[in-house]
This record gives sequence, structure tokens and C-alpha cells, in this order.
Amino acid sequence: MARQLFIGTHGSEDPTKATFPFVLADAAVQAGHEPTILLVGNSVVLMNDAVIDSVHGVGLAPLKDLVAKVIEHKVPIHVSGLSARGRGVSEEDLAGKNAQWATPVDAANMIAEHDKVVSF
Repeated sequence: MARQLFIGTHGSEDPTKATFPFVLADAAVQAGHEPTILLVGNSVVLMNDAVIDSVHGVGLAPLKDLVAKVIEHKVPIHVSGLSARGRGVSEEDLAGKNAQWATPVDAANMIAEHDKVVSF
């Protein structure tokens, strides 16, 4: 079993790339690994319910289905507070999603602590 960190940087402007961290986190759970998601930059908007409901990457499951699976599997989602502040993402957006704020120091520690790190 590996600890895997999937870093998302894309939001609704690129629905396919935005969906990849959630696709791979779900696959990692199915493969017996321990995934974590870190959202930075534009990807922080993916915590907004209206955005979740509207994003659907090409050839992939809708984001709302993938987020539901990630939540069901209790995959931790860390959201950059710095990125969120400028994009209108609030504490309410994180509620019920196994999500928490992350600082740059938190991100650096997560990168160091995981066996594999993949960024989209």
C-alpha cells in the first residue's frame, strides 16, 4: 500500500484535468492505497456545490459522482486557504466533504510525507 498525494490545479475552466485528482483518488482506494487530495490555485472552486454539479470531464464520470465516492471513502481533501480567499471559497463550501484548509507549510509537509505525488 502506498500513500499517494494527488494535487489539483485546474478548476471548471478545464473540466477534464479538474476531475483527474478525484478519478485517481477513487482508483487508489480501490487498489488498496491511501490517497489524499490537495487542491490549489483554480482547483479550489471544485469545493463549491454548484461547480461540483456542473463539472464533467471528457470520457469521465461527472465530478459530483466522484466527489461522492471520495467522501464515502473518507479520502482527505486539503484546500489551499490562500487560493480559496481570492476565489470566494468559504468554510461552508468545505462542510460535509472531509475537507480542511491547508497552508503552504501543510502542502510542503504532505509532499514530503507521501510515497508518490502527482499533479494535474
